[in-house]
Amino acid sequence: MMTLPPRELVGYALCAWDARVSADERTEAAFLGLAGMIISHSPATLDDTWPILQMITAWDKVTSRKRHRADYLAMADRILAQL
Repeated sequence: MMTLPPRELVGYALCAWDARVSADERTEAAFLGLAGMIISHSPATLDDTWPILQMITAWDKVTSRKRHRADYLAMADRILAQL
Protein backbone atom coordinates (compact mmCIF):
# COMPACT_ATOMS: atom_id res chain seq x y z
CA MET A 1 0.00 0.00 0.00
CA MET A 2 1.36 3.39 -0.97
CA THR A 3 1.15 6.21 1.54
CA LEU A 4 1.28 9.84 0.53
CA PRO A 5 3.59 12.24 2.35
CA PRO A 6 1.96 14.61 4.88
CA ARG A 7 2.33 17.54 2.47
CA GLU A 8 0.16 15.80 -0.13
CA LEU A 9 -2.37 14.59 2.45
CA VAL A 10 -2.78 18.03 4.02
CA GLY A 11 -2.98 19.65 0.56
CA TYR A 12 -5.66 17.17 -0.45
CA ALA A 13 -7.60 17.78 2.79
CA LEU A 14 -7.56 21.53 2.08
CA CYS A 15 -8.68 20.99 -1.52
CA ALA A 16 -11.47 18.57 -0.60
CA TRP A 17 -12.77 20.84 2.15
CA ASP A 18 -12.62 23.89 -0.13
CA ALA A 19 -14.63 22.11 -2.82
CA ARG A 20 -17.19 20.73 -0.37
CA VAL A 21 -17.85 23.71 1.92
CA SER A 22 -19.60 26.73 0.41
CA ALA A 23 -18.91 30.31 1.49
CA ASP A 24 -22.11 30.36 3.57
CA GLU A 25 -21.11 27.15 5.39
CA ARG A 26 -17.68 28.39 6.49
CA THR A 27 -18.42 28.66 10.18
CA GLU A 28 -16.20 28.04 13.19
CA ALA A 29 -17.42 24.44 13.20
CA ALA A 30 -16.44 23.97 9.56
CA PHE A 31 -12.95 25.37 10.20
CA LEU A 32 -12.60 23.13 13.27
CA GLY A 33 -13.52 20.16 11.09
CA LEU A 34 -10.81 21.12 8.62
CA ALA A 35 -8.29 21.54 11.44
CA GLY A 36 -9.22 18.04 12.61
CA MET A 37 -8.63 16.63 9.13
CA ILE A 38 -5.24 18.33 9.00
CA ILE A 39 -4.30 17.00 12.43
CA SER A 40 -5.31 13.47 11.48
CA HIS A 41 -3.25 13.56 8.27
CA SER A 42 -0.09 15.18 9.59
CA PRO A 43 2.32 14.96 12.50
CA ALA A 44 0.27 17.65 14.28
CA THR A 45 -1.23 17.08 17.72
CA LEU A 46 -4.27 18.51 19.46
CA ASP A 47 -2.00 21.19 20.91
CA ASP A 48 -1.58 22.48 17.34
CA THR A 49 -5.32 23.02 16.81
CA TRP A 50 -5.41 26.74 17.60
CA PRO A 51 -2.41 27.74 15.42
CA ILE A 52 -3.76 25.62 12.53
CA LEU A 53 -7.21 27.14 12.97
CA GLN A 54 -5.76 30.65 12.84
CA MET A 55 -3.72 29.88 9.72
CA ILE A 56 -6.53 28.30 7.73
CA THR A 57 -9.05 30.97 8.70
CA ALA A 58 -6.68 33.74 7.58
CA TRP A 59 -5.76 31.80 4.43
CA ASP A 60 -9.43 31.41 3.50
CA LYS A 61 -10.09 35.13 3.94
CA VAL A 62 -7.15 36.43 1.91
CA THR A 63 -6.90 33.98 -0.98
CA SER A 64 -9.15 33.94 -3.99
CA ARG A 65 -11.86 31.35 -4.47
CA LYS A 66 -10.13 30.05 -7.62
CA ARG A 67 -7.39 28.06 -5.94
CA HIS A 68 -5.11 25.62 -7.70
CA ARG A 69 -3.13 22.58 -6.56
CA ALA A 70 -0.07 24.74 -5.96
CA ASP A 71 -2.10 26.98 -3.61
CA TYR A 72 -3.16 24.02 -1.48
CA LEU A 73 0.35 22.61 -1.37
CA ALA A 74 1.81 26.00 -0.45
CA MET A 75 -0.61 26.24 2.45
CA ALA A 76 0.21 22.67 3.45
CA ASP A 77 3.89 23.65 3.50
CA ARG A 78 3.13 26.63 5.77
CA ILE A 79 1.11 24.50 8.15
CA LEU A 80 3.70 21.74 8.33
CA ALA A 81 6.52 24.26 8.83
CA GLN A 82 4.76 25.51 11.98
CA LEU A 83 4.63 22.06 13.57
